[in-house]
Amino acid sequence: MQQNEQTIKNALRIIDPEHESFLTGNSIWMVGEVSVHARYRTKPKKGGKTFAFNLNPNSLQGDYELWICGQAQDYYLLPKELVQSIYTHPDGYVDHHHPEIRVADIRVTDHRCLYARGGTSLDLASYFRATFSN
Repeated sequence: MQQNEQTIKNALRIIDPEHESFLTGNSIWMVGEVSVHARYRTKPKKGGKTFAFNLNPNSLQGDYELWICGQAQDYYLLPKELVQSIYTHPDGYVDHHHPEIRVADIRVTDHRCLYARGGTSLDLASYFRATFSN
């Protein structure tokens, strides 16, 4: 198993210790009856406080989106509805090479997620280290 997959499995075990997780394809993991689209960034952007994540159509396939920032215990578990609102925002940051991809940055010092022009952001503190039960 690759290190990235092991880190994702470790985060999913924190999120739901009752169920084993397994990869079904396209970065979609099943944990019990719940599907999670998982992304893992090993290192922050320059400056050490911001992690960049891409949202693509696969991001909308899971019940949740999981963004892991550096290590398994530092993650954000986002419900599909929130991910969809970021992805479909009319001023969302569009990847220059792939127009179906949206870009979001998480500043881990204050849990701010910047995702659209004009400084549009969300406070993701309530999703930091969240579990399926909270």
